[in-house]
Amino acid sequence: MDQFGDRFTGKLIVPQTGDYTFTLNSDDGSRLILDDRIVVDFDGAHGASDRSAIQSLTAGSYDLTALYFEAIGGAQFIASWSGPGWRWRCCRRWCPSIEF
Repeated sequence: MDQFGDRFTGKLIVPQTGDYTFTLNSDDGSRLILDDRIVVDFDGAHGASDRSAIQSLTAGSYDLTALYFEAIGGAQFIASWSGPGWRWRCCRRWCPSIEF
């Protein structure tokens, strides 16, 4: 399937104050937004690859929006994060053959 876009929304619960790394792996463009602030911007048509950003956050709840679009060819979207004292956790994974 080609030429489509999607929007994922939810709440991100940050367990403790500290620096958090957010990573998007997408084929094609993607963007991660917390409380109306762009954290990771990985726009454009490109093959599957990663883009990361570090964000200092205080403990609490944040509105999370992830945007994704697929132009042509392969399709992939993986959003993950890591924080103080723990490694990567997937927020959401999208692949044409996998339902979430």
